[in-house]
Amino acid sequence: GDHRDLHSFPTRRSSDLISAQTVQSQAQRMAHFTHEILLQKLEALSDDTDLYHFAVYQDDPDYLLEQFAKLQTFYQQAAAQNLGVVAYIA
Repeated sequence: GDHRDLHSFPTRRSSDLISAQTVQSQAQRMAHFTHEILLQKLEALSDDTDLYHFAVYQDDPDYLLEQFAKLQTFYQQAAAQNLGVVAYIA
């Protein structure tokens, strides 16, 4: 069948194309986040916040810092190459 038919099936997954311009903007914003700022923002979130894996980050802030560092690097590399990215959320 046609690949466009796949879009008709209900799914909890989604993806978005992020333009090269947005990637560059996000990379610049993310570059300003220090570990201290990131931890402050985590602590400022309410316990009833409905965020994906929020408890994991509260229980292990080092894991959050590690994941954020990976994301920073990814966006910096994509921005340096003037690439857009596909954000895929399962």
